Amino acid sequence: MPVVEELLKHGADLKARRGHKILLHYFVSQNRLDIAKFVHAKDKSLVGERGEKGRTALHLAAMHSDAMHSDAKTCSWLIEQGVDPHALTQDGKSAVDLVAGPNSQEIRRFLLSLGTKS
Repeated sequence: MPVVEELLKHGADLKARRGHKILLHYFVSQNRLDIAKFVHAKDKSLVGERGEKGRTALHLAAMHSDAMHSDAKTCSWLIEQGVDPHALTQDGKSAVDLVAGPNSQEIRRFLLSLGTKS
């Protein structure tokens, strides 16, 4: 986290986009909950930002969960911060629709337990 702190000291913009992702989206998709929480503490509005194809931070966490060997902590935290687990992307996909791979079953079960439809 020292790198993020240094960047912010020098005026880094938390809302700057690289491609279609803001900084919070990047750390969520990398399963870096510690840094995502740090960024969120600096600007709570970021959690509501949508990226490419209308994806929320929760969509990204679900999408990358297999590659990052994620558990449900990041998804749970995002929902606690107000991300709608039932939100759909521009092409009508829910977060549970984007979960893929054998390492993501805990996240799939968690999202389905919230009544998220696939």
